[in-house]
Amino acid sequence: MIKNLLIVGTRPNYIKAFSLSNIFEKNNVNYKIVVINQHFNKNLSEIFIDDFFYKKKLIKLNFIAKSRNELAYKIYLKLSECINKHNPKNIFIFGDVDTSLHSAICAKNLKKKIIHIESGLRSFDTEMPEETNRIFIDKISDVKFYTEKSAFINLKKEKLVKNSFFVGNTMIDALKLIISKNQKKIINPFKSKDKKNIYITLHRPSNVDNKIRLIKILKFLKFLSKNYSIHFSIHPRTKLNIDKFKLNYLLKKINILKPTNYLNNINLMIFSDLIITDSGGMQEELAYLGCPFIALRKNTERPVALNNKNSFLCNKIDNTELSLKINMIISKKKQNKIKFWDGLSADRIFKILRKKINLI
Repeated sequence: MIKNLLIVGTRPNYIKAFSLSNIFEKNNVNYKIVVINQHFNKNLSEIFIDDFFYKKKLIKLNFIAKSRNELAYKIYLKLSECINKHNPKNIFIFGDVDTSLHSAICAKNLKKKIIHIESGLRSFDTEMPEETNRIFIDKISDVKFYTEKSAFINLKKEKLVKNSFFVGNTMIDALKLIISKNQKKIINPFKSKDKKNIYITLHRPSNVDNKIRLIKILKFLKFLSKNYSIHFSIHPRTKLNIDKFKLNYLLKKINILKPTNYLNNINLMIFSDLIITDSGGMQEELAYLGCPFIALRKNTERPVALNNKNSFLCNKIDNTELSLKINMIISKKKQNKIKFWDGLSADRIFKILRKKINLI
């Protein structure tokens, strides 16, 4: 019998689970990590798994799903077998991706305790698949750990505050730990000294699935390349659509980066003069690091990450407007000091689970 199963399926959730697995190792907690590869690109999955987890603790559920519905079906099938085999008491769910939702439903159907890490975040945009996912996961979770004060307000409105705890952010735990252990490897990856460097990451359907929207974004990056060095880490989903829509001609003056490992991504963030991203997790990392960024979205479920004066939420692709915003914040580093984002979130989770509610 394995008492605790930690379910992870995407790169951000590997990061969120990392510090908790470390705490479990130090305290001899009986656990395993179930890896469900929602991403099938090696740099989005295997490299991160190798970086973060003890191989002896891994259970890999390897399958390919070509749609969200097929992913749901195969998770129910394979994860049910896994849970029935190991008979855990607790299932740990991280974040809000499809893997998280379907794993939580599977656990609930099998009458297991569900512990949700990163509870209560809300964008109030039901067009985002993650919004529906996170709301439903919270409704069926037995224990909820949240990262910022806005999450508690949301849980309170939804009458879900029972067994909810403010612990901080396990993603920041991982970020602090990796930086502290790799000081000699924190090096500037950019060769350009004549121009300031802008790092781009985009993967959300709202930005990359619509041809007209994607053309506007790529034309804006081309416009920026006149005055800045543009470094674009292209997600497989984004690459697929650029090829599908035949838009590679818009990338000629842009430095294309393949998806990279965690430490390289940290260097890209730290040494960039500005980051443009639609990632939720990167907003948190950038806020902690104090890096100026523009979140290319119409909303965010992580408002605390935008409480600084060197970051903006922006959805409209307008060269003049965005250029003005960039000029206001580029190269202006200012750390966003956020309560409990101190590298001790996993410690708090462990202490609550063991001493307060006696689950592990």
